[in-house]
Amino acid sequence: MEINRLPQEEDHSECLAQKSLDNTTLVTNNMSDKNKNEDVYIYSEKSAENFEQNNFLHKQGFKFFHLNIHYLYPKFDELKILLHNHTYFDIIGLCETFLNDSFCDSEFQISGYQMFRKDRKTNGGGIIVFVNQNFKCVRRFDLESDKTEAIWLEVQKNKQKPFVFGYIYRPPSSNVEWNCELEYTIEKIFNENKEIILTGDFNYNYDPITKATNNNSWDNITNSFNLKQLVDMPTRVTCTTKTIIDHLYTNFSQNISEINVPAISISDHFPVCFTRKVSSTVPKGPLHHMIQYRNMKHFDESVFLESLEQQPWSILDIYEDPNDALDTFNSLFNDVLNRHAPFKQKRVKHVHLPDWYNPEILQATKERDKAKKLNDRAQYKFWRNKVKSLIYNSKKRYYSETINDNKKHAKELWKNLKQLSGKVTNHQTNYIQDEEGTQISDPIKTAEVFNNYFIDIFKSAPQNCSSLSESDKIKLQEFIAIHTKLDSPFSIPKVTSTFIEKELQKLDLSKSTGLDGIGPKFLKISAQIISKPLEKIFNLSISKGIFPAIFKRAKVTPMYKKGSKCDKTNYRPISILPILSKVLERHVSNTFKSFLENNSLLHPNQSGFRTSYSCETALTTIIDNWIKAINEENLVGTIFLDLTKAFDLINHKLLIEKLKLYNVDENAITWFWSYLTNRSQQVHVSGKYSSAQDILSEKGYEEEFTQILPNSYLYYKDHMKTTVYAV
Repeated sequence: MEINRLPQEEDHSECLAQKSLDNTTLVTNNMSDKNKNEDVYIYSEKSAENFEQNNFLHKQGFKFFHLNIHYLYPKFDELKILLHNHTYFDIIGLCETFLNDSFCDSEFQISGYQMFRKDRKTNGGGIIVFVNQNFKCVRRFDLESDKTEAIWLEVQKNKQKPFVFGYIYRPPSSNVEWNCELEYTIEKIFNENKEIILTGDFNYNYDPITKATNNNSWDNITNSFNLKQLVDMPTRVTCTTKTIIDHLYTNFSQNISEINVPAISISDHFPVCFTRKVSSTVPKGPLHHMIQYRNMKHFDESVFLESLEQQPWSILDIYEDPNDALDTFNSLFNDVLNRHAPFKQKRVKHVHLPDWYNPEILQATKERDKAKKLNDRAQYKFWRNKVKSLIYNSKKRYYSETINDNKKHAKELWKNLKQLSGKVTNHQTNYIQDEEGTQISDPIKTAEVFNNYFIDIFKSAPQNCSSLSESDKIKLQEFIAIHTKLDSPFSIPKVTSTFIEKELQKLDLSKSTGLDGIGPKFLKISAQIISKPLEKIFNLSISKGIFPAIFKRAKVTPMYKKGSKCDKTNYRPISILPILSKVLERHVSNTFKSFLENNSLLHPNQSGFRTSYSCETALTTIIDNWIKAINEENLVGTIFLDLTKAFDLINHKLLIEKLKLYNVDENAITWFWSYLTNRSQQVHVSGKYSSAQDILSEKGYEEEFTQILPNSYLYYKDHMKTTVYAV
């Protein structure tokens, strides 16, 4: 069935309730015999204002949000903005989503949440639940049935007892069979002796005076399982009715500390928001994400460069060790940089609003909610449709301009198209759980746990052979002898200040800063001044055969992949090295690649890590070979291999042995060995660092390894009559 996804104009026959609704005062609900004196916030005339002020739920605990959204697709952007601007909810439930198989999950992802979805087989209906990514959450398919629109989840945080959360939509046309199905499900949970939280749109009107609904059968079921309904204020208001058809049931009512029904008019229902208590011994939740940045408020480029020129760079001439020379360079450079652009830390509370969102949309939203609160039906309809139109046109204009402006910039184009697709970008964490399931709230301890885990990845990598077989060595020697001259070994030439300056001028300003604290922006603007000092340091490194230690210490950021964000195994390490190390690496890489190419030491079928070669060249060659073999009635056999952590599996001793066979001189061999060994890392989490740990010398980082040496590791075994294509 073809779906029209454009925003539709709603024209319901309902009007708003009497103005007296807005003057309703605080309602006190005795949640249990133990809490008779506890006031539970249900609804007040200021609830909408409190919602706008981000504090409508005041108490600590797990926060829930339920809304009958009445067609999610055209309202999803507005919903995300609403959730972004207000209280952070741990569990969000939406019913009457009107979704079907034509809508992808990625279109409705919310960053930081797990998504659970159940669409109706026929038109209308449908429910969707979002759960905080930091919660352990298991979907209880054993409790679900095709006869009811319900999602059942078992939710747990840290060492607290799990509770069962049921999200329900009951169509008005449902018969008594619906009650029987839900009774059977609740009985199963009741027998497990677990806390139940049941919410959604039940379409049974609840009377707060009699504390009963208009369906005796349903009341008997809830009473038999000691489920109390806690919502006491209207959740759907028309010209003639005020009904409480969105309910909250629980068998542990003392755990619900507050409830609010704010007058937010995204749909024809008001949302129901409530807080479940959390033990005071449990950490309150993830830390705010901290970022460190250079304060450019008083930065003057000309003054900065003048100060940099006055530094005593000539002192570098006295050093014989490149490590000492580089430490001095960093000290001199950072001394000036820290005076002109000091480091500062900032706490990031929220993610950014979408780029298409503007003040006009915000103002229209406020006017719509204000009109609904004042019972002005004509103004409410006008502003409701205005909000939809503004969002639609703003998104259309923004993405059209983005596509047109980036037709020649593929990276930016795909970045924005990915945003449009709704796919979640990997992001950092600032806390995980220990082996016992307890939250680690200290970012330094979190960083240490990650560091130990990432180091163990290298330790667990299998050891491969430590030397070439004699037959392979002989074949390789014969191949190299044909292409190279023994009196012309490869040596790393000296680097020039001109090359360094050009490389610094080409730096990508979006690249991250390493542990030396020197970002690409400052290296680029000071290229002319620092190219000479760097020439001395780099050539000292080449002549002494020592790759500086600080260039081998990586800043590692844990990036979330999938699964529970509390589990350290669901993260991958992103290694960031000092930017200056790339300049020296590029010089060595360029000269070594030229040596291999000029002497025809690379097999013509190798497509990986070579200029003017790619996956396309490899595919073209092998397809031609297959077609030729088939025409000659030969058998074609192909094996495709994808090695996990391929560069971590490279044996460095074996690699050095091959470099010697390739006629690389002793000084270059010493430099390469220094480059590959004695590497270390520190993990960065929420502005804090772990201690430095050494990485096994047999393993390396993929990022820097691909700069220089992969070509020398691949070779062609013609005696097996097998062709290897490295792509």
